[in-house]
Amino acid sequence: MAATIWEDCVDAIVTAIQGLGLDTFNSNEVVARDGPFTDGECQRGISVCPTTQSFAYGVMGANETVYGIQVTWVRGRNYENSTQIMKDWMAIVNKFHQKRLSGVLSATICMVTPVAVMIPKKYRKDYNASAILIRVWTRDFAARS
Repeated sequence: MAATIWEDCVDAIVTAIQGLGLDTFNSNEVVARDGPFTDGECQRGISVCPTTQSFAYGVMGANETVYGIQVTWVRGRNYENSTQIMKDWMAIVNKFHQKRLSGVLSATICMVTPVAVMIPKKYRKDYNASAILIRVWTRDFAARS
């Protein structure tokens, strides 16, 4: 069974972040999953999760589908190096914002926005989290009826 475009987008984002070689986390901490707080557990590291999908009528007869993928970084509250965290977040944002997603043929552009993270109450004193939403625009040039 072929992977969906959404799965291709998630896989491409995971691979791209792992390839950045950033200082504040290991590449094996970047994982595609349903969410950073699933099954009653806090998932430390970077979670890449599909979120929303929307449709639009694009230019030149193309159908556009926008896939939302949330990238959430969960770390312990005792993490001290906030300057390096900001540098690494900016490297992730710069990798995707207003760029094409490598490895997904139908992807035309990505847009990145910060989003709020709701940390479950039982984790708030021990963990900190931040997140971005990567919206991946894709085009389908199939004939319209």
